[in-house]
Amino acid sequence: MEKLGEQRKEQAENAFLQMADHPSVGPAICVQHLIKGFVGKQKLQSSTKHIVGRLAMLTELVKRYEINNANMPYQPIVDFAVKLLDDKNEPIRTQAILLLVEVYKFSGNRLKQSLTNVRQAQLDVLEDFFNKIDGGGDIDDHQPQANQQRAIIQTNIETQGAKKGNQNQTQNQKPQQQQKQQQQQQQQQQYDQHNTAKCDYCDRVDPSFRDSDQIDKHLWSECPMLVTCSQCGQVIEIAELTNHLLSECDHKRKFKRCPKCKEAILLSGYDKHLEDCRGRNDNTTVRCPLCHQDLKLEKNTWKNHLIKQGCLNNERTAG
Repeated sequence: MEKLGEQRKEQAENAFLQMADHPSVGPAICVQHLIKGFVGKQKLQSSTKHIVGRLAMLTELVKRYEINNANMPYQPIVDFAVKLLDDKNEPIRTQAILLLVEVYKFSGNRLKQSLTNVRQAQLDVLEDFFNKIDGGGDIDDHQPQANQQRAIIQTNIETQGAKKGNQNQTQNQKPQQQQKQQQQQQQQQQYDQHNTAKCDYCDRVDPSFRDSDQIDKHLWSECPMLVTCSQCGQVIEIAELTNHLLSECDHKRKFKRCPKCKEAILLSGYDKHLEDCRGRNDNTTVRCPLCHQDLKLEKNTWKNHLIKQGCLNNERTAG
């Protein structure tokens, strides 16, 4: 991944896409790495070309696998792109906008609701893209139109102007105020560094997660929100296991959705299951594919069940 955005980027991108297609890795793991970045080399973390390459690869993955499913989690991708809209480098902001445009093709108004804190100039740029998509027009993925490019550059001018103004203000502050401000900035930086070492699925914070090997280990064998598919071996979200078995798994032809409980049932036992199935209580519940318990739909349904309460059939937490 460290080659993304560099001279050998084509080979790196092809290799990364092959990993995303491989059943033992899958796009969800690739997304996690693209968002976290290559933690082994600090220089890459601030490399404009490298960050643009990561954003471009996320854009390509969204094109291939869409979004808001077991392969492509919506919130981490959108949060990552929105955060980089404030980056000081114009190429990064431009690519972040193009990623959000690709997300919009699959999520529509849901994305608009996630952009409440975006600056108006950038919202105007995004709205231009959104309106063109809604009107059935084609979007050039590599180069925004001239007026859109000017608007993006203008946001860079505004950002730099604000920073320059802050610098002038700082110079006029008393030494004691400057020292206090520096301490606050250091505390905030330490807080941000600590909280970036977090699993995007279970929200567990662990400084060791800044090591790619450690976050891999957590995702592959520890995270209580994930499970290894018994059919294809891909690590996916438990909340999406049923949909995965029915529409994404390499062995999806072995399964059929029960019209009563909505679970994915093996064809070999489907008729027997249909006779015995009592179905779900109502549309206000969702069934856990591990313990087959009906869960009330609420804000943190899956985290409450899998982490707080603990699913009895979750091998990663049981016993």
